[in-house]
Amino acid sequence: VEFLQKQYDISSQETMVFGDNCNDIPMFGKAHYSYAVRNARLDVKDQARYVCGSYEEDGVLAILKEVLENGEF
Repeated sequence: VEFLQKQYDISSQETMVFGDNCNDIPMFGKAHYSYAVRNARLDVKDQARYVCGSYEEDGVLAILKEVLENGEF
C-alpha cells in the first residue's frame, strides 16, 4: 500500500483497504479508510476504523459500490 501511495502520490486520506486477518493490521495504519469484514478476527476488527459486511454478504463490494455511486468516501 505504501509503495502505491508513493508511486501515485496518494495520501492515506485517499486510501481504502480491507482485511480479515492479523497480517492485514499493518496495512490498516496506511489508510484512513480501513475496513475489517464482519467475519474477521476480533483483534482485526478492533484495529480497523470501520467494519463492513462479511465476504458472504459481499461486504467489500457493497462499500466499493457506495463509493463509486456517491463519488466520494
